[in-house]
Amino acid sequence: MIQGDRDNAVDEKAQKLKRICDAIVKDESLWPKKGATFCNFGLNLICQHMEYTGFSDMVANEIYDKCVKVHAEISASWAEEYAKSGELAIAAQRGDPHGHCAVIYPDDGVFSGKWRMQVPLCANIGITCGVMGANYAFKTPPKYFAIKA
Repeated sequence: MIQGDRDNAVDEKAQKLKRICDAIVKDESLWPKKGATFCNFGLNLICQHMEYTGFSDMVANEIYDKCVKVHAEISASWAEEYAKSGELAIAAQRGDPHGHCAVIYPDDGVFSGKWRMQVPLCANIGITCGVMGANYAFKTPPKYFAIKA
């Protein structure tokens, strides 16, 4: 494959991931209802559209546990670059009683004054739904994982 063709293929994958994330965060059926949030459903839908089905029927804590066991933990900056190349990266955090998870959005991140570090954007389904810095989607810094099918 010629470099230009490879660059176009990467860009097309990243654009596909953006379109999927944008659609899922706008899906009102995933917005909070009566105190319940649906991060696991949103993450799973995005992953399925990107041809990864390994999180079906899991809640956020189970997704986190699977990532720790099966997928590579990566830095926040690498998660951003991985997503910008059109690959799936997620942020996840275990919690009591529920954790939280979100797909990393393929674009430049933002500086978090709260965490005093650069953070990736994520497609967040939770109390607030939309594309936002991980610092707004999570109370404390999550772990990041590269998702391989």
